[in-house]
Amino acid sequence: MAQQSKSEVRTMTEAGGPADPPGASACERNWAVLADDERLVLMRLLVGAHVRLNRVLGTELEEASGLPLSWYVGMVRMGRAPEGRITMSQLAIELSLTSGGITRMVDRMTEAGLVERQHCPSDRRSIYVALTPAGLTKLAEATEAHLASLDRHLNGTLTPAERVQLAGLLRKLGTDPTSCPG
Repeated sequence: MAQQSKSEVRTMTEAGGPADPPGASACERNWAVLADDERLVLMRLLVGAHVRLNRVLGTELEEASGLPLSWYVGMVRMGRAPEGRITMSQLAIELSLTSGGITRMVDRMTEAGLVERQHCPSDRRSIYVALTPAGLTKLAEATEAHLASLDRHLNGTLTPAERVQLAGLLRKLGTDPTSCPG
C-alpha cells in the first residue's frame, strides 16, 4: 500500500475512510457520506436483489415457457382471485402498471389465447380478466419451470431458517400500518 503524506492523513474522514479527492465539492463530500447511510444501503440492497432476481427468473421463465415474467405474475394473480377473475384496475394495481400498460398487456395475452375479458354484471364500467383453459394449462407448465428457477436462485441460496426469516421480514415490510388488520 502506498505511503500517505501528512496532509492526506490529516484530511481522512472521521470514520477512518480515505481523504476526499483533491478539488471535491461540498456536494460530492455530502454525497459520499450519504451514500453510506444505512437506510440508502438497505434500500439499494433490496432493489438490487429484486432487479437481479427479476432478470434471472424472467429470462429462465421466458426461455422455458415463452411467457414473460410480468404475464406469469398476472396469470398467477388471476388464478388466485375469487372466482378466477380480477378486475383490470385491480390487476394494474397489483402489477404496478398504468391503465394503458395493463390494457396493452391484456390485449397481447388475449391475442395469445391465454386470457379473456369478462363484463361485470353489476357494474358496466368494470371489466374482469380471467384465464382461458389454454391459459390455465400454460400457467401450470410455466409454474413447473419457475419453481425450478426459484429453487436455484432463491431457495438454494438461503437456509430454511433464513427463508422463514426473510418471509417474515417481507410480510412486515409489505404491511401498511395504517390499514385495517385482516
